[in-house]
Amino acid sequence: MKAQLRIPATESYAYIELAVEADTAEEIISEYRRITRLVQGEFGLGEKEFNSALDTFLSGEGISEAEWVGMSPQQQEVMQIVKRSKKRIMSRLNKQNNIE
Repeated sequence: MKAQLRIPATESYAYIELAVEADTAEEIISEYRRITRLVQGEFGLGEKEFNSALDTFLSGEGISEAEWVGMSPQQQEVMQIVKRSKKRIMSRLNKQNNIE
């Protein structure tokens, strides 16, 4: 059985197209999922490097451009979520300190 797969890429309206051959539909679906995981983020900084960058960021220091560029889109999203959370927390603390 042959199939044409279109894997969504990280850019808008972009995809990767490839042909696969398999014996069953389940194998085709499995291959689609495997490739999708690769495209959507199973790359980037290793666990130790990412944890180190996150710890550095949480301690109040910035992360380097090289670290940022080396992150997968999912790792970058985590950093953005943490950044927004820190801003909300700091805003609440500043409001509390100004009231008291």
